[in-house]
Parts: sequence; structure tokens; C-alpha cells
Amino acid sequence: MTNIKLIEYKLNEAEDAYVIPSIGELPRSTVILGKHIDKSEPLKWWASGVALEFVTDNLIKPLIEHDFKVTDEAKRALEEFAKEKPTEIFKRAKAYHKEKSKEAMDIGSRVHKVIERIIKAMMSGSEGEETVSIPDDIKLPVNAFLEWWNKNDVDPLASELTVWAMVDGTPFGYAGTLDGVWNVNGMVTTVDIKTSAGVYEDHPLQVASYDHALNEMIMNGLLEGEKSEATAILRLDKETGMPEYVAWNREQADLHYLIFSQLCVAYHLIAKSKDNEREAKLKVKLKERMDKKIKAWGKPIPF
Repeated sequence: MTNIKLIEYKLNEAEDAYVIPSIGELPRSTVILGKHIDKSEPLKWWASGVALEFVTDNLIKPLIEHDFKVTDEAKRALEEFAKEKPTEIFKRAKAYHKEKSKEAMDIGSRVHKVIERIIKAMMSGSEGEETVSIPDDIKLPVNAFLEWWNKNDVDPLASELTVWAMVDGTPFGYAGTLDGVWNVNGMVTTVDIKTSAGVYEDHPLQVASYDHALNEMIMNGLLEGEKSEATAILRLDKETGMPEYVAWNREQADLHYLIFSQLCVAYHLIAKSKDNEREAKLKVKLKERMDKKIKAWGKPIPF
């Protein structure tokens, strides 16, 4: 099986986009999906629950860690918490979900980095030579990955590969970095790894965007290797350490991409409309400034 390789093509990464030579900036798939798919409803319930976690972390845990005895150390922790004004405590509880969200993102990022090292070692044939240290707080999702990998016939073809594509018939495009292209049980599959609590509605659209871009780049000679036949999400549960693999065949992946492509076009049109609106407002402001100068001068400004 031949690994998929990028052929003399360099991509520069920006904050929310990739800079493609001769094309310009293309937004990330995740940014496009984030503008259209509202996941706030389940997040509201999650944030409410996290506010309760704030109380647990600051009031209950100090006691739990000391066998529910008010030791000097536990007393100091509780007294430190009690010093704050009730309004400040309420504000911290309301914003606690931001801290937890940042922690979850950090865990996801570190899980991806460890798995990337493992896969690249496999691809180079050096998996028996390199030792990868796995911190305790990410052992469960990493073990979930290894458990799934060992139970399936998997051959890695590409890892952390940046791809891009233009939507057919439009001047609009997108870019992103896929987690892997693997031959899974005899089928070349574009895979995205998640450490979320579930497989969400935007996940199949995201991986389908990478999959389509991958195949387009292979067809256009920017990549060499086998075209993908399917897409999949490999979810690694942070709490249970259990893997969940959800796959879609070619027909389903193409349908997911079709939906994504429409969202991509809408994203660009909305952005263009906002740019035109900003430009129009700027022109009005410039005219107002010029009118003030003419009025102050008392007559047309000579050129």
C-alpha cells in the first residue's frame, strides 16, 4: 500500500484560514460549519451542569480529598473560597464552563498529538524504536484508540494532511487538516478523530469536506496515492475509554459533501456581503469627513 504524499505544494496556516499559493486565503472547514450549525442548545445544559461542578470543585472536593475531615489544609481551601463576594462567586460559576471547555480542547489537542506520533512511527516502521509518554489525564482516550486499532486491520496511508478544494462552478473554496487516511479492513477511508461526548451533526460534514478535497487533489496531481472510498469518525471517549467508529460509504459521504458545499458557498456570500456593507459604510464616513472639511474651509478645497 502506497502512502499518500503531498507533491511540491506548500500551504501557509492563518488563524481561521489557510493561505493557498495562487489562490489566497481559504477558510477552514470547521469555521464554515461553526457559522451555520448551532450547537448552543445542548451546550446550555452542559454549561448549567458545569456551574454545579464549580461548587463541587471548590467546596466538596477539598473535603473529599481529606476524607471529609476539616483538616487545616481543607479549612484553608474553604476559607480562601469564602473570602470572595457572593456576586463574584456567582460570576465565576457562570463562566466556569469556559475553563472546562478550554480543558477539554487541550485534552483533545494532546490526544491528537500522541496519536499522530504513534501513527507516524507506524508509517515509518519505527514503532518499536520510539517510546511515547502518555500523561495520566489522556490515557483513557489513547487506550481507546489502541484498542480499536488492534481489533481492526488498519494500514495508515497519511497522517495530519492539509487539503483544500474549490466548490465546483464557484470561486469559493475551503481548506483543512485531516487526521488520517487509513485502509480500514480493506477500504481506504478518510478518518477524523474526536474526543467529544458524542458524534454530532457537523462531524460527517467536516470529514466529508476533507475527503472530497483529498480526492480532488489526487485527481489534479497535487497528491499522489489512492483515492478514498469512505469517511469515518473515530470517537475516543474521555470518560469511559471506549472507542466508537462510525463510517459512511461513498454515496453517503458524497451527500454529506453536497450539504457542506452549499454551506461553504453561503459562508462566502455572507462574508462578501458584510465586506460590501463595511466598504459602503466607510465610503459614507469618508464623504462625511470631506463635507466637514469643505464646510470648515468655506469653499471647495483646491486640488
